[in-house]
Amino acid sequence: MFRHGLPLFVACCGVSAEQQPTDRNAAFQQQWQNATQLRATGADDIVHLLQSSVFVRTQPGNETVVNGDVEQQVLQNPESLAMLEDMILSNIREGRFDGESHYLKAMKGRVKQMQSNIMKSHKANQKWNSRSIKAIRQCSTRLWSDAYKKAISLEDKFDSLSMQHKECYLSVSDVADSLESYKVKYENARAGLDVAIERIKDAEAKQTAATCKPSLWPQATIGMRAQMLYTWFDRAYKQMVRLEKEKAAKAKLTARYKAMYDARQAKYDKTAAQCKKIAYDMDNTKCQAVTLLRNACTERYVCYNNAVKAHEDADKIIRQEERDMKIEWRSVGRMDCYLGVLHPKDKNDKKEKTLDKCRKTPVSTEHLKINYGKVPGKRKCPLDPRCPCSKEYKADHYSKPGFGTCTKCPACKA
Repeated sequence: MFRHGLPLFVACCGVSAEQQPTDRNAAFQQQWQNATQLRATGADDIVHLLQSSVFVRTQPGNETVVNGDVEQQVLQNPESLAMLEDMILSNIREGRFDGESHYLKAMKGRVKQMQSNIMKSHKANQKWNSRSIKAIRQCSTRLWSDAYKKAISLEDKFDSLSMQHKECYLSVSDVADSLESYKVKYENARAGLDVAIERIKDAEAKQTAATCKPSLWPQATIGMRAQMLYTWFDRAYKQMVRLEKEKAAKAKLTARYKAMYDARQAKYDKTAAQCKKIAYDMDNTKCQAVTLLRNACTERYVCYNNAVKAHEDADKIIRQEERDMKIEWRSVGRMDCYLGVLHPKDKNDKKEKTLDKCRKTPVSTEHLKINYGKVPGKRKCPLDPRCPCSKEYKADHYSKPGFGTCTKCPACKA
């Protein structure tokens, strides 16, 4: 077992077991001595060192469970592998594994497991990087798609209301023209009635009581005078009947034109009220669409900034771990090469040459490269120039007199 309960600690690549670093603090030096003693104990301890080093590095949300335990880091740090590599190399050179095939088999299995786990960590980091970039992209796609789905229905409603608004005010214009015509007719009829009333008043004023003077017509008899009086009253009566009939006719005409004018005025008021309601609904619907998209713009900017910050934080970790994993892979690859040269019939000088070759032969880490992709840029949110009560909006919907008053939108002030 890992008898002393010591952690796997830092050692510089290429430093032999007998060398002790001089630029470390006292605690590190004590750890080095303990590990050197541990390394010299033989294959049993190295197997357990490998056993303790085969877990997969985890990222938030990437944990995997093995035998009921959450997997931990592959190694505490890359430099620890250099020391473990040096321990294996030293034991091989000292012939500690000769005739101990079960240890050799166990160590080869652990080295393969370490390589497998490094690959798992590489794949996990690649997925982490891809997810973080996808999260940035989704700030534009998901939020805008959700906002546009709602905005499209509002824009469809706005287009329908816009057509109704135009048709309504054209109808109001027609009613207003006819209303003016009926108003003129009513006013003319009223003026004619007033003239008829004045004529009756003038005629009544002339019909004052008077005394017949015989001296004005001395030769006239009583019968002649009676006839003359009858003729005068008959003429005055007929004149008053004619004037009254004329007044009644003009009053009837005035009443008819007034009823028509009132009805047209009521229709105008009703239609104008409907048009105002349509205009308000049209402006309010457009305002809702503008507000929805502008809020989505603000949310997208916040989402983008947060996603980029999360990606940058992840990128620092992933890049550091990519460097660490390449170092680990090279070291584990050399260990695999060291263990692969062991053969009972091989002489020590041949083993030494093969071990040196293992140490000098580069171990490729191309497959551990992370495809970091390209971070999507921050898109500028397009603002609708037809914001209610803007110059463009008024030109489209309130260009003609009588088309109502535009209702301002709070979102357009921003």
